[in-house]
Amino acid sequence: MTEYRRSLMLEVFDNQKDVIPWIFHLQFNYRDCDSILKKLIDLKLTGTLFIQWLKYEHDNSPLCAFNDILRKINNDKKYLTLAQRDFFYGNGK
Repeated sequence: MTEYRRSLMLEVFDNQKDVIPWIFHLQFNYRDCDSILKKLIDLKLTGTLFIQWLKYEHDNSPLCAFNDILRKINNDKKYLTLAQRDFFYGNGK
């Protein structure tokens, strides 16, 4: 585990012991672990808020929750690509 991933995990952990199993599930089952952790931090879903979000939005399903985060990351990349194209090519013209 890299120091960067460790710092992201500790930030999402936020001294809530209930978060630990979900973080380790994320680390061992998703190759985009760092991106997902970073997005969780950007969305301020850390500690208790992460547990509540997982419980009420996704019925305690880490698969649905982490896939939702991956979808948001991919949408951000898509819009960034469109913005770069518009910047370089003048709104696609």
